[in-house]
Amino acid sequence: MSFDFDVKSDKILAVDTKPADNPLFYGYAVAKAEFILKGTQTNMQMTISAAPADKSIVNIVTPNTTATGTANFIVFKKYGKPVKDSSALQNANIDLQLNLTANNKATINVILDPLTGDAISATGNGSLKIHVPPTGDITMKGKYNIESGKYDFSFQSLIKKPFYFQDGDDNYIEWTGDAANANLHIDARYTAQQVSLSSLLTAQSSISSATGMNDVRGYRGDVYVIVQLRGKLLKPDIGFKFDFPVGSSVETNPDFRVLLQKMTSDENEMLKQVAYLIAFNSFAPYGQSGGNSANFTTTGVNTISSLITNELNNIFSNALTKITGDKGLTFEVGTQSYSSSEILGQGGSDKWDRQNVNFRLMQSIANDKIVFVIGGNFDFGVNGGQSISQSGGAFSPDLSVQFILSRNRRLRAIVFSRSSLSGIGASIGRQNRYGVSISYTKDFEKLFGGKEKFREIKTADSTMSISTSEDYDVN
Repeated sequence: MSFDFDVKSDKILAVDTKPADNPLFYGYAVAKAEFILKGTQTNMQMTISAAPADKSIVNIVTPNTTATGTANFIVFKKYGKPVKDSSALQNANIDLQLNLTANNKATINVILDPLTGDAISATGNGSLKIHVPPTGDITMKGKYNIESGKYDFSFQSLIKKPFYFQDGDDNYIEWTGDAANANLHIDARYTAQQVSLSSLLTAQSSISSATGMNDVRGYRGDVYVIVQLRGKLLKPDIGFKFDFPVGSSVETNPDFRVLLQKMTSDENEMLKQVAYLIAFNSFAPYGQSGGNSANFTTTGVNTISSLITNELNNIFSNALTKITGDKGLTFEVGTQSYSSSEILGQGGSDKWDRQNVNFRLMQSIANDKIVFVIGGNFDFGVNGGQSISQSGGAFSPDLSVQFILSRNRRLRAIVFSRSSLSGIGASIGRQNRYGVSISYTKDFEKLFGGKEKFREIKTADSTMSISTSEDYDVN
């Protein structure tokens, strides 16, 4: 069978896809469109030229560059040969070309981090050419000029802060081929309200005793945190700067402007101050980093959330060191969003309705050759997700002792006791695991010749698992 169609419409449902159809590009679009389909069933050429005619939403997802591999002693084998599906030979091949003209009726969401929810949501204008071949990668070309919108920053999925695009800024996203690796030029602003500047005037700031600083000490008002995203979408260059409302007393103070320039030139100090403003709505004492700040230029992360997470974990660890005087203490916190269907084995879902908050307190002894880890997870429903009640509480402990076996600290022997949720029949139960493992960790600076940085963890373990379904019952 062969096809020869040419259809035009002033208002038609042009796109209606889910993440399961294509995890990198999906959405809902009503458009004025022209649809052309030609060719045979095994070699169809489809062209769609469209412009939004009503409210539309298109999602573009950035892939994750983290890889984790696990080698277990228990291996499941399958015997026999699968039966070939003869209908597969009759599958239709479609080569799709999308020519899209954007206007303010369409919202484009560029999801930088699906786990934390970091995303650019914008309306604007421009043109995009998207090629979806029968096999292989999607390609995109074109420039999208942002007129309005926001960058949604999410600290570990718990603290959500909007960075809004400002009128008159030259904000755009430009694709030159790779659908996930566009060029960014974005400035966005977050407003921290009723902030005091007195904590900045420490001895290290060098202006604490300067004349004319009374206005700065007495200031309590708005502080603008400006984020600047440049470079590639997968790994943008992220910069920050501070600004104040027009006409404020501190904006014209020459000594304070010198301090702001000094902070801007010190990327680690700037990152610390941004972390405090976003998480605590306050500046940190200037220069008191505790000597354990994350190196801004080598973090190897591509979203604001990851940068702030690293810095706040350092802040918590530094606070523990000051309180206890023990430099071997380290604290980490993180979260993960997921769908409850993943636990129950009910297939994939594009709705994340559960949240897992995890923490770890680590203590090193014997010249950092032995590490004790005390931690756990809190699991709860979000976004209208099903609630889970239990007699033992929503907390799952995680205890381990790590023995460093190599000088580069990559090879470790671990004795552990862990608890996690798992599907037991139609209910969700707690699975307790006890055992020992050998872990090897390596950081790679490059992947497939690129500049990406990722971590590979290989673990071989021998465990004993105990599942208890009476702890959790799905309501």
